[in-house]
Amino acid sequence: MEEVQHIMSYSDVVIGATDYSFITTNAVDFALQRGARFLSMPLHTNDGSSIFASDFIRMNPRRAAQIAKPMLKALRSTDTIHVTTPNGTDIRFNKKDRKTGLFHGVTSRRRSIGSSSFEVYVPIIEDSAEGTVILDGSMGYIGLVEAPLELRFERGRLAFIEPTADGERLKNYILSFRDEALFSASEFGIGLNEISRCRGISYIEDESTFGTFHIGFGRNLALGGTLDAAGHFDIVIHNPTIFTDSQTVMVDGHVIDTSIF
Repeated sequence: MEEVQHIMSYSDVVIGATDYSFITTNAVDFALQRGARFLSMPLHTNDGSSIFASDFIRMNPRRAAQIAKPMLKALRSTDTIHVTTPNGTDIRFNKKDRKTGLFHGVTSRRRSIGSSSFEVYVPIIEDSAEGTVILDGSMGYIGLVEAPLELRFERGRLAFIEPTADGERLKNYILSFRDEALFSASEFGIGLNEISRCRGISYIEDESTFGTFHIGFGRNLALGGTLDAAGHFDIVIHNPTIFTDSQTVMVDGHVIDTSIF
């Protein structure tokens, strides 16, 4: 990664068309500080298909920005985020002094990052996640869950994983990094891609899916956080109701501001 960092530091534009995303690394953060623009385009799929042949890649960036506008306004003016779902998720995050960002396939300014994952993202305070998540979507690179799975968070860390077959898969995946920081929740995101479907084939498509939210674990440096780790992965949950200090952003996966439709 040191060699990649050196090369990127002399670049104006970097396209990260790699199997696995490295958008959260020190190398990208260093390149941004030197003035580069970085567009993340992870190509990994669980079935070997090309993301360029997938429908979700056709999502209009302007449309995604339009959907995101009321979410960005609400999230940028709050310190806390509270999420519930019909399945039983009830979790809170703190984002005090952290910037809320937008990924919609565009990076047009120096020192900016973009991604083919269309989402509103927040590099949450790393010890702030508290509550329960019923994971009913995707486990990122691992794929879909077979049945809803209970997870519990304490002081920002994943403290309990329901001992099901999916739970064992998730636990073993996290342990494979050999880094305790991968148990720390470090990102909150809301999917913006209306064409995406959470199918367990491409984690970028899964976390982009409109009507879902995701929690990122591990490294979050280039997103604006402080946690360094051996990696980063996300879990995706359907039909969130999202509250800020004073507003409701989404109800059961539907945006409150109907003027965008």
